[in-house]
Amino acid sequence: MFTVQSCHYSIGVPRPQKITFGEMRRSGVADILVFCGDFKCAHMVKMSSAEWPDDVRLSDIEDRFLCKKCGGRGADVRPDYSINQTLHW
Repeated sequence: MFTVQSCHYSIGVPRPQKITFGEMRRSGVADILVFCGDFKCAHMVKMSSAEWPDDVRLSDIEDRFLCKKCGGRGADVRPDYSINQTLHW
């Protein structure tokens, strides 16, 4: 599990700008996959994107995650393009 914290922590490495939650939802994707930023940990969770507004970018929230497995801060947030996932309008 990951926790989201309100902070503006930066590791000094600029992250690439990703799509917005609105763009992701319009493409039919409802959930996100959150991967621990520490490649040695490899912890991953699936989360609903419902709590974030359409204008927020996936990359905007990556530094706010704290891994509950290893304690590391930062994550790689990606749309969950699983075959079984669809938005229900």
